[in-house]
Formats: sequence, C-alpha cells, structure tokens
Amino acid sequence: MAWWEALLSSVLEALKQAAFNRLSVAATLKEEEIGRWFEDQQRDFLLVTQHPELQRNIKILLSGKITDPNYLAADKILSNYLISVTQTKPALREIFILDRSNQIVLSTDKQRKGNYEILANVSYFERVELKRYFRSDFLRFTRHW
Repeated sequence: MAWWEALLSSVLEALKQAAFNRLSVAATLKEEEIGRWFEDQQRDFLLVTQHPELQRNIKILLSGKITDPNYLAADKILSNYLISVTQTKPALREIFILDRSNQIVLSTDKQRKGNYEILANVSYFERVELKRYFRSDFLRFTRHW
C-alpha cells in the first residue's frame, strides 16, 4: 500500500510539473506577444507623428486662420496623409488632432471636425519637430478591438 501511495504521489507531482511547464511556456509566449503588440502601437504612433510633412503642416493648422490659403493647403495635405494612414493601418479607425481647447481641428472622420473631445483615452505629443518644442496639442488614435 505504501508503494502505491508513493507511486501516486510521484505521478501527481509529475503531472503538476508538466502542467506548470506548459503554463510557463504559454505565459512566456503571451508576454512576448504583448511586447510585440506594444512595439507595433509605438511604431504606428511614430509613423504618424514623426512624418515631416505632418509636423510642418500641423503648425500651420494650429496657428493659422481658417481663411488663410496656407491653412487650407495644410488641412488638405494633412487630411490626405491621415486618411492614407488609416487605409494602410486599418486598426487605426480614426485619427484626429485637437487644439488646446480640445476642439477637433482635423479628423479622418470629416463629420467630427469642430466638435470637442473629452481627453480620456487620448494619446498626445508635445513635440511637432524633432529637437524643437511646441505647445501641447493632441492627436488621437481610435483603434478597432
């Protein structure tokens, strides 16, 4: 009877160890997957925010008058660029830019332009040009989940 209990105990210990090993492998794979997901999000964000044309035109958009031809040109260039980004990256369902009063000054969803946005869940940047600081304005990504 003692040998049976010892055998059963060692079998249970082996099963427990095998289950732990499998869970450990699954957790490691999931951790790596989450790490890759964060890296992808960072790349997507940098793709949009570091583009020189975006940086140059966003300054015009945020500091110009709506009737200024430069403002209208910047609006068109940025709209086309951001729409192309959302087409290339379908997970980026909408991208919009807020001014300091939280008003949407540009959006890939034209109907939202001029609306105000609550700052919850907004990713923002404070630099428009590399090595040059600019006021805090906001860029939002809405993702499909």
